[in-house]
Formats: sequence, structure tokens, C-alpha cells
Amino acid sequence: MTTFDQIKAANPIIEVARELGLDVSGAGMAKCLLPENHAHGDKVPSMRFDCKRNRVRCWSCGKVDWDVVDLVRHLKQCGFKEAVSWLAERVGLH
Repeated sequence: MTTFDQIKAANPIIEVARELGLDVSGAGMAKCLLPENHAHGDKVPSMRFDCKRNRVRCWSCGKVDWDVVDLVRHLKQCGFKEAVSWLAERVGLH
């Protein structure tokens, strides 16, 4: 397993999402982060977190199908390297 794979595996996507302020229900659902792709702004949560695959997907718009790095990039509005560095620091990997 590469260091990159270790970083992704060590950061459960739901934990990261909640830490960054996303309101994730106990059932692993949240409102889509791209509400402009929804007719009514995604009033009912349509984004589901898949803990086994460590991914999140919006089943309504289909535009969100992200891993934990993509999620951090979107929520922190940062680039790939900054997202990976943040995730590595979060779990003590360098």
C-alpha cells in the first residue's frame, strides 16, 4: 500500500466530513454540496456516504462521486496537495 493509500484509508470520510462542518445524519446522508445541480437546491439529503469504499455520492445529481481527498478539496476550497497534507497531518502521517 502506498503512503497516499494509507492516508486515504486512515481518514474515514464521514469523520472528515463532520470535522469540516458537514451535517451528516446517523444514516450517513447529507445535503448535496452542489445544490445548483438540483431543481430545489437539494432540500432533502441525497448525498450518501459509503463507509466501506470511503466515498460519497449524490444519488440525485450524480455530479458528486468523491473520495476523501475530493471531499476535503471541496470543503476546504484547496488544491490536491493541500488536501492530502491536511489529511496526513490529521492522522499523524508525514
